[in-house]
Amino acid sequence: KVLEVLPRLRPRNARPISAPRKCPVCGSPVERRAGEVALYCTRKNCGAQRERQIQHFVSKGAFDIVGLGKKIVARFLQLGLVNTPADIFRLTPNDLRELEGFGDVSAQKLVNAIAAKREIFLSRFINALGIRHVGEETAQLLAREFGTLQKLQKATQEDFENIDGVGPEMAESIREFFQDTVNQKLLLDFAEVGVKTIAERVVAGGSGKLTGKTVVVTGTLSSLSREEAKEAVRRAGGKVAGSVSKNTDFVVAGENPGSKYADAEKLGVKIVDEDEFLRLIK
Repeated sequence: KVLEVLPRLRPRNARPISAPRKCPVCGSPVERRAGEVALYCTRKNCGAQRERQIQHFVSKGAFDIVGLGKKIVARFLQLGLVNTPADIFRLTPNDLRELEGFGDVSAQKLVNAIAAKREIFLSRFINALGIRHVGEETAQLLAREFGTLQKLQKATQEDFENIDGVGPEMAESIREFFQDTVNQKLLLDFAEVGVKTIAERVVAGGSGKLTGKTVVVTGTLSSLSREEAKEAVRRAGGKVAGSVSKNTDFVVAGENPGSKYADAEKLGVKIVDEDEFLRLIK
């Protein structure tokens, strides 16, 4: 947040700057979308966008593939081993073992980690696609509403707008994503490499122990990861929030909880430890 300008601290040779007109990676023109400050590269196949797309795809809230960090993703792209997220599932130990940092054991270990993710919850798959305006919570809403990827692909903008929590702008973004021919080809590629989505294990009929509850998870838990804790909340009918507010019902605090713990104390929000949380979701 810019509070004030301090001209006296500027170097004497300082010059005004102007926004870039071209993408610094691929050289394509950039654009500013209505109502937004950010500049976007107009090329859909920009190398930087593809790299970020795959990094998001393998991240914790998505496919959560252990061993596929940012540097490895960048190297795979540079060497032409992957071009789309679906290509990850085509990798073999032979592709990897000749690369620096990989031996027979580590190459096989990464391929096994990738293969273990060929079946994935629909909500995680939706989040992994990187649809504009769609995060983890919206992905959960879509997964619960449609149940299968096929139904989601056939849905209309009106179908999306009828979901509580999905507005017109988000609905249009989702519809445009599934109508895009490049994205349609990507979904076919996922099917070709054996990726399957599985239905959410969500408590039906609003009878879950956490139905109607808004929960924040912070800190490190010993018996399950933070992502697993969030999924447990959702399956019990609750909603996971990223920050503490007066609407938060309780905060699950593990080791080293940080600022969210302090926020909960300040607002008088109930704080539960890991043992109590496990009893709640049992």
